[in-house]
Amino acid sequence: MFNGFLKVAGLATVLAWLLLAPLLYVFTTPDVLWWAAAGCLPAVLFFIYEFYTLSRADHQDLILFMQAFLGGMIVRLLVVGVIIFLLIKFTNVHLTSFVFSLFGFYMLYLIIELYFVVKGSRQHA
Repeated sequence: MFNGFLKVAGLATVLAWLLLAPLLYVFTTPDVLWWAAAGCLPAVLFFIYEFYTLSRADHQDLILFMQAFLGGMIVRLLVVGVIIFLLIKFTNVHLTSFVFSLFGFYMLYLIIELYFVVKGSRQHA
């Protein structure tokens, strides 16, 4: 299940950047492109870690799986909030491109994660 998630998430990331990068490069400054890439990075790392923990908890009981799933979502949201706060406070971030990229990729990976969780739960039922 984890390898399938990595393949789909990687393909979705490549397709999103193939659509997004040329538009940002042509219509904005290079700063915007770099901060959009910086916004993608935390989303990628969070979801790889989260889905790895979910795939490990998949064969456990339902309570442990739900604790891993919901607890991971809460931790991710808190860490994203701290990252955004620290970037605003200590760097010259292009906030719009960073936040929209982070939010967009976060939602993309969340949809992929939910797809695999529902698909996995149907196989176990």
